[in-house]
Amino acid sequence: MTKKQVTNAQLGITVHELGEDGGAWLVLGTMDVRLAREAVIRWALDLGVDDVMIADVVREVLEVTTQPGWGWYFETSPSGDGIVRHAEREAESSTAVSVGVAFGVPRIKHEGRPDLLPAARRTRRRFAHELYPHGGEHEVRPLSVEAPYLLSRAVGLDTWDTGWKLATMAEYNDRVHQLIEARMLAFVADALLQGMSGDEAWAWASQMNEEPSGELLYDRAVLYGVEPEHIKPYPCGPTPQDHKHVSSSGYSAGNGIVTMIKGPEEECEACTEPLALAGGDDRG
Repeated sequence: MTKKQVTNAQLGITVHELGEDGGAWLVLGTMDVRLAREAVIRWALDLGVDDVMIADVVREVLEVTTQPGWGWYFETSPSGDGIVRHAEREAESSTAVSVGVAFGVPRIKHEGRPDLLPAARRTRRRFAHELYPHGGEHEVRPLSVEAPYLLSRAVGLDTWDTGWKLATMAEYNDRVHQLIEARMLAFVADALLQGMSGDEAWAWASQMNEEPSGELLYDRAVLYGVEPEHIKPYPCGPTPQDHKHVSSSGYSAGNGIVTMIKGPEEECEACTEPLALAGGDDRG
């Protein structure tokens, strides 16, 4: 039996090449260096270029990720801006949430604003784990932290705005099972945080999970400060070739009248934003 190949999209990871002539990569969706390195290699393989170029990319990735002082990481600042920070100089003093890893230094510096990386854009909506990060290995977090995390994760596992209609039956069924389990776990955490226990908590969570539309989940998430409309669903099936804009915001997040726009959300100017480089153009 062959091992099933996992894609970056399935892991909720995106790779952006930085610089006008490459030389650096920004990986969003994980803070694990090993997973980020593997994601860049998968990205290179997906380009469909010749074996020599792929070998060059792999060699360069391995080189830049082993050189001390070249480590950059991506984070979301309190204002919501996307920032790439130098790990050694700024990681300890930063209060923002890290959601990615960057390797290398762009070979050619960008013209224009030195604090922007025009080649790299990200969607304004975020995956759930970017807004509510996973806990560390063996970490036991308080319910006040875990409940919003679990509720946001369940929201992100819904299939709306994904390519689920074109997914394989196995992929879709697996996603539905993940969604049901994620909702149940989120409701149990919610019940415990409300002060319920034992059979009372289990009965309340089970009853809430019987509602199929997800509206009760969204309502409970909002009570904990989660904004479901700003959560991008995890991929299921191929990337949709159209996406929605809503009247309240003019892009994919918000409420109001929905207009369908041709093209993926990731390629839409209104639905994406550039990534900023903290500290101007000082990459040394």
